[in-house]
Amino acid sequence: ALDKAIIQRIFLGKTRGFPGGGEAVPVGLDENSAASAEFTKSVLSKTPKQLKAYWAKMIFTGKGTPPRQINTASDVVKLVSENPNLIGFVPTGHAGEVKVVGKF
Repeated sequence: ALDKAIIQRIFLGKTRGFPGGGEAVPVGLDENSAASAEFTKSVLSKTPKQLKAYWAKMIFTGKGTPPRQINTASDVVKLVSENPNLIGFVPTGHAGEVKVVGKF
């Protein structure tokens, strides 16, 4: 299990690794999805507009790139199940065969 602060750091590009070691590569649902808006609000503590501005600044200053956006929850689960370095978020009930590290 990962706490909210660690997940937040990974998805905001402030850390590139999991606490126990290993690279952490975040992937998310399309920014226009309801699940993405909820994740942004409840885990990242930002509005979608604030998150977009945050990533614009990070890209402009060369300090990071936003997580890759995936169209469907099933595609996120498929990618995460195929690569242990990936971490993603999906709506409750869509996790399938991947390990759930947090529920928010």
